[in-house]
Amino acid sequence: MSHVCIAVSELDRSLRFYHDALGFRFVDAYDVSARNLPGVRSFSSDEVRMALLEREGVRVELREVGARRDASSAAVPHLCMRVEDLEEAVAQLRAVGVEPLKDSRVDVEPGGFPQRSAGGRALLVADPDGGTIEIVETAGDL
Repeated sequence: MSHVCIAVSELDRSLRFYHDALGFRFVDAYDVSARNLPGVRSFSSDEVRMALLEREGVRVELREVGARRDASSAAVPHLCMRVEDLEEAVAQLRAVGVEPLKDSRVDVEPGGFPQRSAGGRALLVADPDGGTIEIVETAGDL
């Protein structure tokens, strides 16, 4: 996988969230003309602001689309991040003002869904635009 692209309303606010709350490191940022990128829609102007972040080999491209979000974003995409200790991760998130979503915590039994699961615990948080991020503690793939 190359990267996950996430539509955001305010790039600078989202950069702070993904860096400060989730530990992504900044790789690059760029402004490009939407006219030079086939298939790119910009809702606020002809210029598209983007930033590339990385954590543990996962790259995330944040693409500023302004206050309006593409209707296709209703498909509820999410980013799943593995942590060694869920309670420590929750403490770090709370330290920067991010709370887990209500009733989102789940315990996954070994051999449960997905079938290859070694078991673990997970919960959800939301980014500044309401995008879903799953935080998972597991010994295996989940």
